[in-house]
Amino acid sequence: MATAAVAGLGVALAGAFAPGVLGGLIAWWPGFGPLRDGQLYLAPFALLQAVGLGCAVERWNSRAVAAVAAAVPVLVLPTFALGAFGRLAAVDYPDEWRRVQAIVNSDPAPGALLSLPWGAHRAFGWNGHRVILDPATKMFRRRVLWNDALLVGLPGGGRLRVAPEDPATAGVDAALRARPGAREAALARLGVRYVLTRAGDDTFRDAATVFTGPEIRLLRLDEGL
Repeated sequence: MATAAVAGLGVALAGAFAPGVLGGLIAWWPGFGPLRDGQLYLAPFALLQAVGLGCAVERWNSRAVAAVAAAVPVLVLPTFALGAFGRLAAVDYPDEWRRVQAIVNSDPAPGALLSLPWGAHRAFGWNGHRVILDPATKMFRRRVLWNDALLVGLPGGGRLRVAPEDPATAGVDAALRARPGAREAALARLGVRYVLTRAGDDTFRDAATVFTGPEIRLLRLDEGL
């Protein structure tokens, strides 16, 4: 556990103190891409702290030590004792997401769903405009096409782009750059049946609108395209 904790802490610190080295590793081999989110590797260190603190309390068997052990997390991160003053809270998905999910999942016809805008993250008003991973990637039974390219920040403000893992992403990227009218046909040839986009997006004029809500719009491509 100690070895894993030290290794995880090293990965987490690399992004803060040696971003150039981390970016170089990812550029050399995309398999290092998951190291971008270094905070994820602090789990073994947190586990070691929890076990070590518990062992210390048990060893000394003192109420004072137990009180200090209980107070340490609050003293180190005081804002989290109150849910970061209301900034951390569970948020329910609006009803429009559930309705779109039901429409798409009940359709027996084959075909993928394309999620737009063409990026991996979203910020919605119903969650305080906090950036989250595109919800569409996890909500539908059919295949979801989304831009899974990995962006890594580099020293000086630059960004490194690691190519997407899904081979269909390149085809979708090219289809989205096609002229209006040809775009729908190009996506249909790639096996796209639905397009989920923003409510105000009128890019796909030859597609049938299936649902429109306050924030999202569901389109279906004509099978004859």
